[in-house]
Amino acid sequence: METNNNELVISFKWKLNEDNIFDYSSNNFLLSKEIKKDFKDEPFYCLESCGNINNEKDNITLSKSNKILFRVMKSKTNNIYKIINPVCIDMELNPYNISSLNDRMWLTLKSENKELKHENGNEEYNLLKHDIIKIANKKYEIIEKNIAIKGNEKINKINLKNNTKSIFDISLKYKEYMIKEDLISSCRKCQHNNCDKSNPLLKLCKCGYIHYNCLKSDLKKKIIKPKNEKQTITEYWYKCKEFKCDNCPLYYPFKFQIEDKIYYLIDDLVPKTYINYIILESLNFPEDDDIKNIYVINLNDNNVKIGRDEKNNDIIIREKSISKFHAEIKFNKNNGDVTIINKGKYGTFVLIKDNITLYENDKIYFQVGKVFIKAENTFNNSKENEKSS
Repeated sequence: METNNNELVISFKWKLNEDNIFDYSSNNFLLSKEIKKDFKDEPFYCLESCGNINNEKDNITLSKSNKILFRVMKSKTNNIYKIINPVCIDMELNPYNISSLNDRMWLTLKSENKELKHENGNEEYNLLKHDIIKIANKKYEIIEKNIAIKGNEKINKINLKNNTKSIFDISLKYKEYMIKEDLISSCRKCQHNNCDKSNPLLKLCKCGYIHYNCLKSDLKKKIIKPKNEKQTITEYWYKCKEFKCDNCPLYYPFKFQIEDKIYYLIDDLVPKTYINYIILESLNFPEDDDIKNIYVINLNDNNVKIGRDEKNNDIIIREKSISKFHAEIKFNKNNGDVTIINKGKYGTFVLIKDNITLYENDKIYFQVGKVFIKAENTFNNSKENEKSS
């Protein structure tokens, strides 16, 4: 008689180091645990409580020391499992809840560093527009991606739900802009009311209208563009707290949309000379006294190296959790794929924005907070096993 054995195997490794993040180069864990279960009757909640992994059913009381890492559901009609993102976190991201990213599910990216003891089996991941990547603790969003090779972009096996909107993007609604002259409203800087689609009057805060070009002129004084001798990276940076109205506390998006047209508040941000490029934006809190970085990356040249070492990297991140050579962005000129490879001991990740579906024999490696997790759908057909034995 043919029987199917189907269960989900979940392995956990939990480690707290001095940087409060998981160390992929070490085998010394505070916790290592494996759970094998069919999950066919009820949802399974995986909780982290004071450094322990607990299994719970329904009616969970959440507290600061007891948070849901993820849930598991099994399809009633086939051998498919769903790993469901934390139910206690609002999935709608915006500039003011970026801190919630730390508690979400992150796909651990493939590594070429043989010294890392916890290699994962995830397939190579092709970066897409609006993907959010994490290099150790530093988070960036791919706000633009332009590849001249059309129709060949790789479809990732693991779908992370590529949203069409950036965290910092806004689409202006009616009465929040004017593209025709209005005798009532005028620009609060130049006092003129002339406007058109190339220079609309904008209402981005509570202080009335301002011309697009007038606002760019004001912000240009706050944006620094360091020189880059390698010509691979164009970098812009500014203090988060300065990219806002001088009169009210509302922060400006550096990019917004009116009808079908995209407007940028940083001049020449989108390159006119590159045909293959991506743009990375650091995800800082708007109210931070921190520096926001924007990197325009020319993909036509060599691979882009990211790390702490100032001499040998294209993008330099001066933070002790970043390895000297931490990650590398690769561009395949034959098919247009843009991938990122991990080299650092604290990992490189892509945010999982959706629930994950695991079909028969699928597996995924991901991290939530300080916990490294492997989940594998172990489908076993006993009849096939008899043939092979």
